[in-house]
Amino acid sequence: MNLPIHSLFRPAVLGTLEVPNRFVASAVHLGGASAEGALSPLLAARWEGLAAGGTGTVIPGAAFVEPRGRFLPGQWSLGEDAREGDVQDLSRRIHRQGARLVVQLAHGGFLGHPELRDGRTWGPSEGTAPTSPLPVQALEERDLEDILDAFAASALRALRGGADGVQIHAAHGTLPMQFLSPQHNRRTDRFGGSPENRRFFLQSLVRRVREALGPTLPLWVKLSFREEVPGGYDEPEGIAAALCCLDAGADALELSSGSHYSLPPLRPTRVGIAAGSSEAPFAPFARELRRLRPHAPLILTGGLRSLEVMASLLQEGVCDAFGLGRPLLAEPDLANRWREDDARPAACISCNACLKGSEEELRDCPVMRDKTEIFWGTQDLD
Repeated sequence: MNLPIHSLFRPAVLGTLEVPNRFVASAVHLGGASAEGALSPLLAARWEGLAAGGTGTVIPGAAFVEPRGRFLPGQWSLGEDAREGDVQDLSRRIHRQGARLVVQLAHGGFLGHPELRDGRTWGPSEGTAPTSPLPVQALEERDLEDILDAFAASALRALRGGADGVQIHAAHGTLPMQFLSPQHNRRTDRFGGSPENRRFFLQSLVRRVREALGPTLPLWVKLSFREEVPGGYDEPEGIAAALCCLDAGADALELSSGSHYSLPPLRPTRVGIAAGSSEAPFAPFARELRRLRPHAPLILTGGLRSLEVMASLLQEGVCDAFGLGRPLLAEPDLANRWREDDARPAACISCNACLKGSEEELRDCPVMRDKTEIFWGTQDLD
């Protein structure tokens, strides 16, 4: 293993969080939580399995912060104190593998399944959601204050439960991203209108969570640099949103692009990624942000498949860590395989079959199921 590749496996510091290596399990929804949003032992064991497989930092699938914000079946919750014990279980599991736990907090806005929210959906402005036939109800300012408080309370639950950090999900079409969108945010109050006003909800959210956590506890934000829809925001506004988050108190950013309502070729989970030729499609965004903020910790996510590409980006200074989603569904022990000098690219073929599983079962990679079932069978449910 040459020196630049070896550096991927060395400890690093992302903001205020020391991590064992440069690999991050980016949040991927697996399902499996109860109707109340409680984690099952099987789901918790899946997240622990990624740590056991050598990934240094694990970000479980998004936890919703209040009932209106639930947007996926089988999604877990941090919207009430009773769920704090789930974080305690996750922390125990992931820490015993020597990894770090960062909990992602989310509000879906108009995303997702209306049946999960009594047939109603909410967003920045009245209109029609791109993901649902139901009309969108505009959130009033008092609703927004409640949502900001819900994020802050959920962040405190995560930290009391033993998580090493918190991440705000402001990418892929979630509520903070909906506020950034000129297409979906047509408000005329302080939360809408100009690009600065459309960033105000995200800025307020980062500030509110930072105030709750204090000045030193790790607070990350996941952002889409482009909305990737006609009439949506583009890279300059995405860069401005990233700078806004850093100025408001975020100490690391995870960089992605697109939304769940973008056309399939432009969604975050791009198809047809080929190792060495079409990897890291979002790296140009990281380069530009690095130019503007040379010392801001950046995690690049999306279309990463080979050690050579990641080591090159690290050596160039484009980013500080690498988020892996689908590759870890195909090979949960991928980081360990790479560490053991098997430097073949990730087995993931970017077909997105892993995203099409049933709502009753945990998502996995059907292409690699024979191999992953053997791995998961070795994981402790206690």
